[in-house]
Amino acid sequence: MQGLLLKTLHRSKLSHVRKLLIILLFFSTTYHGLSQNTFSVVYHNQNMLAGSGRSVFELGDGYLLFSVQTSWDSSVAAVFATKFDLQGEFIWEKEHRRTRNIDPGLIDPFVSNGNGTYSCALSDFAIGSEPDSLFLYSFNSEGDTTSTLLVNVAGAEGVRDLTATADGNYLICGVCTLSETPYQEIACLRKVDASGNQLWRRTWSSVRYILNAIPTSDGGYLLGAADFLYPDWGAIIKVDELGNQQWMKFLGGNAETSPSQPVELSTGEFLVPAAWQSTDTVHSYQDQYSSLYRYSPSGELLSRFDLQYGNRAGAVLIRPDLEGGYWLCTGIYETARDPDLATTIWRLNSAGDTLYKNRYWYYGGYAATNAATYGMTPTSDGGLILTGLAKQGINSDQPLLGSTWLLKLDQYGCLTPGCQSVGVNDL
Repeated sequence: MQGLLLKTLHRSKLSHVRKLLIILLFFSTTYHGLSQNTFSVVYHNQNMLAGSGRSVFELGDGYLLFSVQTSWDSSVAAVFATKFDLQGEFIWEKEHRRTRNIDPGLIDPFVSNGNGTYSCALSDFAIGSEPDSLFLYSFNSEGDTTSTLLVNVAGAEGVRDLTATADGNYLICGVCTLSETPYQEIACLRKVDASGNQLWRRTWSSVRYILNAIPTSDGGYLLGAADFLYPDWGAIIKVDELGNQQWMKFLGGNAETSPSQPVELSTGEFLVPAAWQSTDTVHSYQDQYSSLYRYSPSGELLSRFDLQYGNRAGAVLIRPDLEGGYWLCTGIYETARDPDLATTIWRLNSAGDTLYKNRYWYYGGYAATNAATYGMTPTSDGGLILTGLAKQGINSDQPLLGSTWLLKLDQYGCLTPGCQSVGVNDL
């Protein structure tokens, strides 16, 4: 085990002098004979303004992180590609910006194309009456763009997620324009080819947003959706290969913790991370359970496992591990605890039953929030790497500063070796 490493790095590139503060907790273990590193890193660029990680991918010699941060000149929201080595050390960072704000979506919105390139959909927008622009961006492993394709220009082009399809195309999830006069927007699923040409578009008036989509074994897709009408905050929608609806089920919970990128089991059943809220809750409309739902291929609810209860609790991402089970991450606001928000990592078996959990945060103090729940990728050493937002508390040196958090865990979901033997850990 290596100790706590504190470094302040000063680098320059193309007249931009970047200051990077990295505080790195680093351990090394082995998995099936492979060396396995763990670390917890927080970083931001020179302007010291808000940023958060969105997706992270494993490379042969490190990790490629995509984040949204304030641009180097502090004028707009921009996409950044950042390279870290296998120990979590910063290597380089590249900015991708336009003249207006750009947003790829929040929950793991970048996809790997399987050929060393990565893609996302981007909404280009400004506050005011100007229409939005929708783009399809692709990047190589060096963080450079390989294409920036315009898909559409309309009053509303909101992006929540991008999904790669088996035929080499993409699904863009979000919101579209229903009519310009009078102005109306609508939940939208759009299929585009690799050149950004629209192949078809499907819309729903019964929900507010299409949040995500996963391919299913029958050639169709399972969608996550959100509305703002209590108690039907969240929904899942099964569609065929052309986006035509086959069934829809409302889950409950609030729109902040609506269904997030479920997984399909070998049986054809679906595990759906989301939230559940009782209609007779006695506290507030934000008090609820982070829950894991199981649905049949025909949309029948088979079970719901309630994991945690509290303010804006929610299960966010689920991913298969290398042992036939699953990783699940959840979050909950606990204002009576320090910090207010931490990330809980659950280990599930192949049936979706919980084995143990570990709880992590980077910043402590009142109002500190730690959400490593925006992007999660299993790694080849049996572990996983997560990214998201770590925000300092109000009594810190930089109150409420939001920074990108990168968290690498071992095959047991541990930052420190052996934590799985305890069962529940606060780290």
